[in-house]
Amino acid sequence: MRVGIPGLTDSVSYNLSQVVIVYFINQISSEALAARTYCINVIMFVILFCISFSQGGSILVGRLVGQQRHQKAYELGNYVFRISFMVTLTISAVLALMGRTILGVFTDNQEIIALGCWVLIIDFLAEIGRSCNIFAVGTLRATGDVFYPIVIGIIFQWTVAVGLSYFLGISLGYGLVGIWICFALDENIRGIILLCRWRSGKWKDKGFVKTKSI
Repeated sequence: MRVGIPGLTDSVSYNLSQVVIVYFINQISSEALAARTYCINVIMFVILFCISFSQGGSILVGRLVGQQRHQKAYELGNYVFRISFMVTLTISAVLALMGRTILGVFTDNQEIIALGCWVLIIDFLAEIGRSCNIFAVGTLRATGDVFYPIVIGIIFQWTVAVGLSYFLGISLGYGLVGIWICFALDENIRGIILLCRWRSGKWKDKGFVKTKSI
């Protein structure tokens, strides 16, 4: 319950924020909505790699924390993060470079392709923060530090991802490109804050199981 309910809150908040942002994109144009749909489906392959590495690492980190082997948990977490970060950025860079070819498989509409190419380029910057964010959220949750990531997530999802997206994308007229810049800002700000939390070691006294130090 201590892990599941906070995790549910975070997921619900994120998905609701995405629904609101899709509403904003729908006001821009049908081409913007189509470009967003194509890009999200392609980007999901990048995110899946990051999630997979982070989930596997968090299981091992949680086990080490349960044994009170905090230094080992910290070293393992950093090792998993480095691998996840490199793989994620490599795949994202390939997508950014091959954007026109990839999007050309789905449509011949040049406006959609042009928008999608810009989105994939900006998303490379978003993946820097997203890889930090996904790793830190999963790993901190595994150590028992469940509430801090949720508070940070809710604050920035609704102020930066939603609020700034409306301002930059709708009010100032930068459209889908402006909204994706806000995605990148949201992911990077949260990623930096949560990575600092991980490196601070404040999670060491948050474990669910208290055992004799090993």
